[in-house]
Amino acid sequence: MQLLALALYAHDGRRRDVAFQPGRLNIVTGESKTGKSALLTITEFCLGRNAYLIPAGPITDHVSWYGSLWQLTADPEGPRAFVGRPAPPKGQASIQRAMLEFGGANLELFDFDQLTENADTASLRRQLGRRIGIAENVIESRGPGMNQSPFEAHLGHAAWLCLQDQDEIASRHLLFHRQGEAQVAEHLKDTIPYFLGAVPADAAAKKAALRDAIRAQRRAEAALTAAQQEASSVDTTLRGLLAEAHAAGLTDENELTERAQIIGALHEATRDLSPGSWTAPASLGAGPGPAVDEDPGGGAGPRSPVTANLSVRGADGTERQDRRRTLLRRRVALRDELEAVMDSRALLLDRADAERDFTGAVAVHAGRLTSLDLLPPPAEPQSTGPDNPNDYSIEDAPDDDGDAEDGTGGTGAGEHGEDEHPNPEDACPVCGSALAEPDASAAELTARLAELRQELTSLDAAPESRRRALTTLEAEADRLRGELAALEGAVEALDAADETARSQRDTSAARNYTRGRIVALLGVLETGTGGSLDRLRRNLTSANQRVALLQAELDPDADREQLHSRLNVVGRTMTDMAEKLGLEHVEAGVRLDLANLTVVTDTSDGPLPLQRIGSAANWIGYHLATHLALHKYFVENDRPVPRLLMVDQPTQAFYPSEVAKNAGAVADADREAVLAMFTVMHDLVVELAPQMQIIVSDHANLEEEWFQDAVEHYWRDGTRLVPADWIEESGES
Repeated sequence: MQLLALALYAHDGRRRDVAFQPGRLNIVTGESKTGKSALLTITEFCLGRNAYLIPAGPITDHVSWYGSLWQLTADPEGPRAFVGRPAPPKGQASIQRAMLEFGGANLELFDFDQLTENADTASLRRQLGRRIGIAENVIESRGPGMNQSPFEAHLGHAAWLCLQDQDEIASRHLLFHRQGEAQVAEHLKDTIPYFLGAVPADAAAKKAALRDAIRAQRRAEAALTAAQQEASSVDTTLRGLLAEAHAAGLTDENELTERAQIIGALHEATRDLSPGSWTAPASLGAGPGPAVDEDPGGGAGPRSPVTANLSVRGADGTERQDRRRTLLRRRVALRDELEAVMDSRALLLDRADAERDFTGAVAVHAGRLTSLDLLPPPAEPQSTGPDNPNDYSIEDAPDDDGDAEDGTGGTGAGEHGEDEHPNPEDACPVCGSALAEPDASAAELTARLAELRQELTSLDAAPESRRRALTTLEAEADRLRGELAALEGAVEALDAADETARSQRDTSAARNYTRGRIVALLGVLETGTGGSLDRLRRNLTSANQRVALLQAELDPDADREQLHSRLNVVGRTMTDMAEKLGLEHVEAGVRLDLANLTVVTDTSDGPLPLQRIGSAANWIGYHLATHLALHKYFVENDRPVPRLLMVDQPTQAFYPSEVAKNAGAVADADREAVLAMFTVMHDLVVELAPQMQIIVSDHANLEEEWFQDAVEHYWRDGTRLVPADWIEESGES
């Protein structure tokens, strides 16, 4: 895959073409700021990079589309591909849209009105990669801290080996394109062995197959081991199984020692019980011996004990269930009645307690009033007058001095008035003073005492009726308790019958479980003998062979040797190139350190990495030696890498001033070094022609005829990548 042309499309549809020759050295020489370095960035963009890194300025201001024309094989009459990429909208740093068209030798650059988006960058890289031989592959990342998910090596990874911009070629720390970016270095380490051919494309798939084969091998080993263990302990297992069957009542044999006899007895135990050998439990209503029932024809004949048991169990079970439900309902009713009786009894007892307190209070009150019996009864009211000399009024009573109230003794009526002697019933019986609220009279108190005594008499009569009621309630409670006890006994009897039936069912289930164990264990024992063991051994042998075959194909030591062998070949070419370039520390050989992605020269003092080698001339020289050696190996071994190497400003270390750069001339002291660079590149493309193309953007403009013949574009005196009239017309508008 070699570059035939790049194209820039203006917004108005005009096109600027930059053509290149396949199979030879192409030199773009010119002044600074003419767009030479942008050629590498545009080429990478057309190879499917998403990031838009075209230098800001006239290019990004005036170009709306970028195009590239590729020759996919070394044959000039072979297939071609056109790749177009639209510039992203302003402010957008990346774009995935693309145009991809394949054709024959007559395919040329498209016109502006023919451009259309019909692909994305992923499909572009995949389809172009397939055309140059990058088959479907899976690469497992081995870098520390990397996402270990496998990925596919594609055209984008191969492009890293084809590009060297001016910042990279003069670096002593970065050997490959974009090596300083995140993850790129690790992917370079993972994909370079694939592009060298040291790792097959299906290596990752074979590793997955090896993992599956190892799992199958472990399963086969486990199956064989289990079968062998079963076979080795067969006698012990059989005797234990026979004892279990005897305990379950499945066989009468318990003293057998021969394997064949034990197996026969176990087989017999797994069969159905014979009629007459089964005895129904008493709880199910069946006695010992065979049951007898009438056959469908009306005659009597033996009935299967299992059938008899089922019929008895079914009838008794239904009856017991109905009876139990009736008893449970009656038990609930009795409990409710008993609870009501006990509530009534509690109510009577609570009332008795309350009446007892009331009786005590009434008795205390009556006791106090009983003191009235000590006073004389009140006099009957009589009329006063001359006819009744015994009647007298309080006015006739003698005073304290024994004198009658005649005005000669005591206090006269004229001093105290009418209220001096109040009504005796309204006066204090002690002091005679008037009371605000008159006390009850003796007659009233006597009447109240009579009422209290009547109440006490009533209360004394109440306990007798209450005692009779309590006795009745307690008798009813005893009756209910007795009935409940009888009912509970009936329920317990039914529960016992159910438990007996359940035990019988459990016994039957236990026997069936033992039968199942016998069948399963006999099957395992049979699997672990004879032909089954042979089959398991054959399975394990096959799994072992599969694992061994895949391990041989994926031998890490063999892969490492394959990689080292190829790197040694590349290293010898690097050494030869370094000697031609006149680089330092070449004497003991030069090699590529893939683990650290750097160049190492072997010296008597030990390995010397590129970082410790001085001079920009050496750094640039070793970059050229490495990439030229790699591409020589790719071409000679038909590896799926584009036959293209683009180098930007390889002579920058030899141009001391901008004037010298623009003139394209170098000092005599450095001319030999610059000439050696271009000579090595020229000689390589001649050696590999027509399968190798090198494009160099540089200030150098040597006089040698072969150099001038290699100059494809001379960008001086106003000639540049973006035509001046595009810029002028844009400024005028």
